[in-house]
Formats: sequence, C-alpha cells, structure tokens
Amino acid sequence: MLNYTSNYIEIENEYVSKIFNSKELLSMSIEGQKNCCTPIASQKFNLEFDPTCIYVASYQNYDEQSSCLPTSGSGGKVTDNCESTPLSVYYSNVVEVKLFIDGESTNILSKSYLMTNESDVALLKTDIDSYFTNKGIIANTVINAELSTSGFLKVEIKISNLPTNVVFESFILANNETCYVDVTAECFLGIECNKNKFILPANVAISSFVTANGTYTPPTIFNAASIETAQVGLIEFLNDTRYSFEYEGNDLIINGTDNPILYVKYSINTTTTGSFPNCIGYAEDITSCNYTVKIPTTGFINSLTGYNNTNSFTSPILTSSLKIDALTIASSITALLTTGSVEAILEDNLIALTFKDIDFVPFKLEVDNENYYFQCDQLNYFEGEYNADLIEFVGNGLRLKPEYLGIITNGVYNFTLTTETQTQVITDSYCVFVDLDLQCKIAKLTDLDKLEEAILLYEALKSIHECIDCECESACVLYQELNNILKSYNLVNDDCNC
Repeated sequence: MLNYTSNYIEIENEYVSKIFNSKELLSMSIEGQKNCCTPIASQKFNLEFDPTCIYVASYQNYDEQSSCLPTSGSGGKVTDNCESTPLSVYYSNVVEVKLFIDGESTNILSKSYLMTNESDVALLKTDIDSYFTNKGIIANTVINAELSTSGFLKVEIKISNLPTNVVFESFILANNETCYVDVTAECFLGIECNKNKFILPANVAISSFVTANGTYTPPTIFNAASIETAQVGLIEFLNDTRYSFEYEGNDLIINGTDNPILYVKYSINTTTTGSFPNCIGYAEDITSCNYTVKIPTTGFINSLTGYNNTNSFTSPILTSSLKIDALTIASSITALLTTGSVEAILEDNLIALTFKDIDFVPFKLEVDNENYYFQCDQLNYFEGEYNADLIEFVGNGLRLKPEYLGIITNGVYNFTLTTETQTQVITDSYCVFVDLDLQCKIAKLTDLDKLEEAILLYEALKSIHECIDCECESACVLYQELNNILKSYNLVNDDCNC
C-alpha cells in the first residue's frame, strides 16, 4: 500500500520492515515512473550491518524476597515502595517500560501486564511495538517470561535497533501488594556474557546459587563464615557443575555460559540477602562503537551530554565553553577525556568529530544554543548511489522523498521494489494516484456532462492503490483522460509530464 503527502510517498511493506529490522536484507533496488512515461531515477544499494546495541533488562524472582532494603550488589534490582512485612507474592506485573527519548524519561506503556499470563506477554510486546510504529521508530522487541524448575518467574525484555536518541532505560516489575523492582537495562552488542562478578562483603556464608534451571545448594562447607573456607567449597561445587571461578578481593567471579548463575544468596550477620551478576567478560571481543557528530566550523561548544552504563545522563567533559577551531578542537576535547580520543575531519563545510574507546555514550553537543546529536554506525550503506535523504527506512516500510521523486505533483506514480536476502529475491509493484488539488479543479467544471465524467474518472483513480489486481497502465489511461478534460477548460496546463 502507498500513502502520500506533498512532502513524500510512503510504501507500506511489512516484509521489507521485517527483513530490515532482522538484518536479513542484503540488497534492495527501486525503479519508478510517473504517469507511465516519465522515469524516476533508479536506486540500488547493498546493506552491511555493524554490531548494534541490544538493550537487555531481566529479573529473576528467588526465595526469601522479604527484604525491603536495597540489596548489596543488586545491579539496579532494588526493592522499593515496600511494606515492612515479608512479600507474599512474587514480582510478576510489568507496570512500566521506560525509555530515554531525547534525554527525557518516558513510560511508553498504556497499561500493566501480568507475565504469568501468555496472552499478556504477547500484548505487552504489541503495546511496545505500537509505540515504536506510531513514533516512526524502527526497533525489535523480544520478551521472555518463564518459570524456572524451582518455580520462580524470570522476566526479560530485549530491545534492539533503537536510534541514537532513544535509550531503553528500565522496566518496573510489581507484585500484587505495594512492592516493585526497577530493573535497569544494559547495553550489549549481541555477544554472550561468559564472566560474571558477584559483589560480596567479607565473611559471608553462601547458601545457594539461583540459575534459570533451578536453585543449587552448595556443600555445608559454604556455611562457614570465612572466605578462605568458602573457597574450598567453591572449587568442589563449581568445578563439578562445569564452572570455574576466581576471587577479586571478596568478590566472586564465575566463568561459564552453561546454565549461568543469576543470583548468589548469602547470609551475613543473621540476615539473608544476595548478589546479582555484573558482566565483566564476553564470549568474544566486542567491537566498540565509534560515535560521530557533525558541527559547524565556528562558534562555541557549550555542553556535551551523554550517559554512563547505568543510563544516567551527565555532562562528563565540559564545564565551560570551548571555542571551535578545526585544527585544535580534537586535541582540546581529547585532553579533557578520562579515556579514549577524538578525531576531527572536515566534511561538507562541517567538522565531523568521532569519539573512540570512551567510557560513556555521548548523546549530543550544544553549539551556540543549537543541539547536534551523535550517531553510531548501526547501519552502513556502502553503495555510493544510496542517500538517506532520498529514501528512508521507517517503521512500516520506505519513505520516498522529493530529492528522489522530484517535486511531487498530481498524477499516477508506480514503483517496482526488489529485495534480496540470503534465501530469496522478491519483486513487488505499487501504484498510487496523487491528488494535491485536482478535486478543487474538478469542482470548477461548468459542463455537467464533463463534470460527471470527471467525477467518475476521479473516483476510479482514488481506489487504484487499494486494488490488488489493477494495472498501473490502466490508471495512467484514466488520469490522461481526466487531465485532458481539465486541460480543455484551462484548469491544468501540462500534458501529464510526458
């Protein structure tokens, strides 16, 4: 289906959107004509996808969730708004999904969803996807809600392919009383974690390891309140279950992706609590994202805004204005960084600043009260003919812009779109009748017979984009006849641009 405005023509195609989002799309070409006679420049380009940020937020319920105090090493999974009595119901209701959009925290859900109900899990995904579609955001959402063999619910939300001005912040999981956990999302590049750190205080007695496949009780030697004694038990327990471990001070580091440990429960000073994992190693090296922003060649940088690994927005570099100088701006900013470096290249009368190997995610630069946003190379178009100002991927298909179409005027536009994946090549054809002011011109006809004929032609043309088996050549003939009627009364002065 095609839609249009005076600024663009949009091709709705769920298949194209799907293979683009899933990164199956290898190449695409589009050919167009206006009124079946005037060609529109063909576009053909290949796609190469770089590793992109996959935001993951997950929470595993566990036994003895009775503490209403922040849990040491919880990694953001902290109980809030709690009663002082033990919890009688585990966290199972997703009540909010929060995104940072242009620096503002926003809950995008229209209602809450019960994760023990399969239909609610599907509806939650629909709610999130609908928000993205309405905002024209291309993103993938995956939601998992499953019970472990020990009967404890785990909820995980993954969101990928978000634009650089949108960050998945967290989701809030509540129970049926008054308690909830705010589960922070972390950014991964699709690489599996194989080394987790569990932050532990000194002199603890570890009582159990919680995994997705059940809770394991270690040997009784773990109950000794001594880190040295516990190490002996860890060697016996972890090696027997295909894990390896090491200590960093009091903190426990566990290696292995086979049935990863989600929670380490321990006792200290007669209080039972535990530690969630912090990933510190991956199955293979992660390619760091290089963030680039294009700014004017003159003026002053007033501020740099970004966020750290907890998605907290901050201004980590600039405390005062910095004058822009093409020769020195990169070294000036690099000198202010704690890690990484900045490179500057002149491009189209702008300075492209690229931040490399930094310990935060830059969001925007403010130059003389104007905002300039960073971009990560999530998608690399390497065919020279492609230009995002000509054709743009949107949430439900493609948007064809005037830079590609030329000035959009009244007439019949037809397009042939070919997409290629590793498994198939598909060609689709589209036809649309564009009416910017024809209805008003038809109303000015004074000959009633010609008016009736023009109205019939107009109504037939209006339905052409909804007709599956209609040929665009027929629509062009109808439009030619309508145009001739209007031209005979000097209401138009063109010959269908042919």
